[in-house]
Amino acid sequence: MLASDDRVSFVGRSPGESDGIFVPGDGAYAQVGPPVLFNTSQNTRPYARMAADGSIYYTRYDNQLRQWEVGKTGTDARSRGVDLLGYSSSNIYVTEAANSLGEVILGIGGGYWPSGFLLSTESGSTLIAATSEPRFSLLYEIDINDQSEIVFQASRLGSEDRIDGLYRRKGDEMDVVLSAGQSLFGAELHGFQFAYGGLNSKGEIAFNYWLLNGERGVAIARPVPEPATGALFAMAFAAGAIRRRRWGW
Repeated sequence: MLASDDRVSFVGRSPGESDGIFVPGDGAYAQVGPPVLFNTSQNTRPYARMAADGSIYYTRYDNQLRQWEVGKTGTDARSRGVDLLGYSSSNIYVTEAANSLGEVILGIGGGYWPSGFLLSTESGSTLIAATSEPRFSLLYEIDINDQSEIVFQASRLGSEDRIDGLYRRKGDEMDVVLSAGQSLFGAELHGFQFAYGGLNSKGEIAFNYWLLNGERGVAIARPVPEPATGALFAMAFAAGAIRRRRWGW
C-alpha cells in the first residue's frame, strides 16, 4: 500500500516464516501488525491500508477466534470483529475497497463475481448491495473513499438483455451515476467498465466507455450540486432507494 506521502506498507512473510504487516525503514523491515495468515480453505487473503496518521488498518480472518476482524496498528492499536449480518464466514472474502478511516468492504460469495457487498465500520455493518435484491442480477467492482462514498458497478436484467449501471451510495442514499443505453457525448452508451481505484476523495469517478457509434475512451463523472428543491426531493425517498442525480462529464 502506497500512501500519499510515499510511505509504504505491505502484507508479507519474513524469513522466519512470520506472516504480518510490514513497513520498510533503515535498511530493515519492521513488523507492525499481527499475523495475517492466508486461510486457503476459505480462499481469503489479508489486506492492509495506511491511515493518515501513519498507522495501518488491516482486515483478516482470525483462525483462533474464527471470525473476521478489522484492526489498527499504532499507539491506539485495536481491533473489532465484523458483524456478518448472518452470512457464513466461509462465504466472505476481502476486497481492495477500504479507506483510511478503517471502513472496509467485504465481498459475499465464492463465485467469479460476488453475490453481495458488506460494509464494516466502527459503528457496525451494512449490506451495500446483493443479487438477492430484484434490482441487481450481477455485481462487479467496488470502491470507497475517505468521505465514505461507495461506488460500484452492477447489472440488472432488462426485458431482453442485462443493463449495466454505475451506482454511488453514501449512507442510505443510492444514486445512479450512469447506465447503458443513455446518451453520452452525443451518442448512445453501449457499455462501460469501472474498477477499484476509479473513485477519488472529491467523489469523481473514472471509467472506460464505448459508444454505439464505435467511439471508445476514458471519462470522469463529476457530481453536480443539486438545487434546493432537488435536495428536498431526495430526502423524501425511503432508506436505500435509488434516485437519479445530475452528473457532469
